[in-house]
Amino acid sequence: MIADDKEKISLLEKQLSDNETKAKEDNEAKQNEIQQLIEKITIIEKIVEDEKAKSDELEKQLAENEVKAREADDVKQDIIDSLNREIDDAKDKISYLEKQLSDNEEKAKEDNEAKQNEIQQLIES
Repeated sequence: MIADDKEKISLLEKQLSDNETKAKEDNEAKQNEIQQLIEKITIIEKIVEDEKAKSDELEKQLAENEVKAREADDVKQDIIDSLNREIDDAKDKISYLEKQLSDNEEKAKEDNEAKQNEIQQLIES
């Protein structure tokens, strides 16, 4: 029985050693997998950070472009308003000149009639 017990102890010690070796190998494999996952997470976090920075820059550029577009629209509207004022001024001047032309034509007609009457009176006398 002592021999059987020694053999059993030896067998159990071998199993214990094998179990410890296997547990150590499993732990190393799991530790390697954990390390790889940590590296993967670090890379993904860096990519997310870079993409966030790009997104922030694009949003900033978009805001700047919207401001520039509003400013350009304001300038265009100022130009349109100025041109419309010039058109109104030109129309007013045309109306004024047409009135002067009409007045001048009327005055010329009246002057011609007066001279015609004077000529007629001279002829008749």
